[in-house]
Amino acid sequence: MNKIQISLDWDALLNYVKDNPSAIYAGKKRYVSLTMFANDGPDQFGNDFAIKPRTNKALIDAKIKLPYVGNAKIDQGYKPVAPVAEVSPF
Repeated sequence: MNKIQISLDWDALLNYVKDNPSAIYAGKKRYVSLTMFANDGPDQFGNDFAIKPRTNKALIDAKIKLPYVGNAKIDQGYKPVAPVAEVSPF
């Protein structure tokens, strides 16, 4: 099993939401949906994915350019810990 490490540029995301309030989806809570794009191969920093806000009709109609707000990489070095076998005292 591999884990994915994600880094978000909080300032870029907050600025995007501030400038584009229609990116906030409201229900019982407010949230911003993100889309993670798989790169063809790792970029120069070893990232396997790019992260941008998910678009919606209002943003498409306004021709808003979606900023990169993060990246992610698969941690190939992650190894799940095997359960420790119980040792008999005899």
